[in-house]
Amino acid sequence: SPRKLEPSVTSPPNLCLRYRPSGATRFCFNFQCGGLGSDIAFHFNPRFRHKEMVRNSFQDGDWGTEERKCHGFPFAPGVHFDLLIRVLDTCFDVAVNGQHYLQFQHRLQPLQRVSHFSVEGDVMVAACKFQYC
Repeated sequence: SPRKLEPSVTSPPNLCLRYRPSGATRFCFNFQCGGLGSDIAFHFNPRFRHKEMVRNSFQDGDWGTEERKCHGFPFAPGVHFDLLIRVLDTCFDVAVNGQHYLQFQHRLQPLQRVSHFSVEGDVMVAACKFQYC
């Protein structure tokens, strides 16, 4: 279920995650504007079977246009990875294992609406840290 974030006057927190996909076929995480069914500012969804990295947003009951183009697929089933998601003025900036990986331009404004974070699928969270700037 979605985890409530501390309120922020500027933007959601940066997020540091350590994960281990447990025989993963796919998992996702969402920066969202409330509980289940609410708008999603950033949907991050690695799909292992096809080595696709899907990103999207969900607003007013509809998914936006998926972004799939990426340089490589740095995830493997059962292998730990560290994820850093920085919330910049224009985008979410994602690094995997200390290496820049992708950016997702903000589609949902204002960012202060983002109040929850959720993780779903075949993954175990080993550590999770929110950094408020």
